[in-house]
Amino acid sequence: MSLIDTLKRFGITTGLAAAAAAKASALVLRGERVSAVVVPTPIGLRIEIPVERTWLSEGFSCSSVRKFSGDNPDVLDGAEIVACVKASHETSVIGGKGVGKVEGSWVRGTNGYAISEGAHRLILMALEEVGGNYTVIVEVPGGEELASKTMNPSVGVTGGISILGTTGVEWPVSDEEYTEHVKAEICQEIATFGKVVIAPGNVSYEWARRTYGHAVKVGDRVGDALEIARERNASSLTLVSLPGKLTKLAAGMLNTHSKYGDCRVDVLTRISVLLNIPLEKVAKVASSRSVAESLYHLDRDEVRSVMLEVCRRVLKVVKTVFPGKVKVVALNEAGTEVIAEVED
Repeated sequence: MSLIDTLKRFGITTGLAAAAAAKASALVLRGERVSAVVVPTPIGLRIEIPVERTWLSEGFSCSSVRKFSGDNPDVLDGAEIVACVKASHETSVIGGKGVGKVEGSWVRGTNGYAISEGAHRLILMALEEVGGNYTVIVEVPGGEELASKTMNPSVGVTGGISILGTTGVEWPVSDEEYTEHVKAEICQEIATFGKVVIAPGNVSYEWARRTYGHAVKVGDRVGDALEIARERNASSLTLVSLPGKLTKLAAGMLNTHSKYGDCRVDVLTRISVLLNIPLEKVAKVASSRSVAESLYHLDRDEVRSVMLEVCRRVLKVVKTVFPGKVKVVALNEAGTEVIAEVED
């Protein structure tokens, strides 16, 4: 096998595709002809993305970009992401046909649409490079049909797909070979600091890196990361995560990929009962479609109590693999603050 055969292809998120389409549309509106655009990302990379087509429609300049998922299995690979823009007194971003709407206030979005804060930021960054203010409408042809193949209907997003992306880059984090990348980073952390900080996703990773000065993003492969840390004799391990991954870990799922199951709401329901939370609230937790929706039905103190118990359970699970000193940190859904933490 050659070196080329072992390289993994990274992709772009729906958010970065929308940002590229928005920038292309703004450039066309300014009179330029474009076949590709270079868009910035929060991680310092500038990525050139082909523009499939451009056109004018009812006063809007429109462009489309194909989402590319790299070596990640993804039903959205190749999906057409469209952004239509027109000049405005201030920039605003809304969803159009094929972009999901958020049903509950527990689902974060932009102007009622399933456009994440990260994706919204990517679009604004791309437009800032053109200059001016715009009304932006993001659409996904066939998005409603595509959404039926995703988890959107089960988390309170209806009518289309979500436009997502914190970094804009889609890492092949669930691929088997990603474990080797994680191993290399953990070994480097231990060699440098003697200890290791791990986080499953982009949001928790960025928080951990800002807080501790170093961290390793491990994706769904938390169990593999724990084994590597044990084999390399790390003095301590800190796990930072949003509530969703932690509830799976609390049930013993050391690989948190959705293909291995989803016990999150069941875990939160059981813990809510054990903590004597009022039964009417427990019923709402039990009927929820996501962790975010479950926690929405609890008040601030109840959320902290539930997540503290989740952290305790995660600590026990982690200790079955990694015998050293362990700390578990639960962030809120936005990844902006700690809602619970435990350590041994």
